[in-house]
Amino acid sequence: MRAARVSVLVLLALAVAPGLAAGQGPAPVRSERLPNGLTVLVRENPLAPVVAVALFVRVGTRWEGAENAGISNFLHAVMVKGTARRSGA
Repeated sequence: MRAARVSVLVLLALAVAPGLAAGQGPAPVRSERLPNGLTVLVRENPLAPVVAVALFVRVGTRWEGAENAGISNFLHAVMVKGTARRSGA
């Protein structure tokens, strides 16, 4: 168990070391607002050949009126579980 913990710490140190050696901290976060009101936050990492996406949606009973009560619960179910033709998250 201890050997596994030490090896994880060594791998973590090796992964972080190039950024520290270059004297660079994390890249700054850019914020843009799209015409539809969606706010997009971007932080680039040219060393990682992948894209990570996180989605935060301001929905819930706080933002629902009587005419659309329950719509956020429905959209949550569709996004997580998917539909008959589209897979979920």
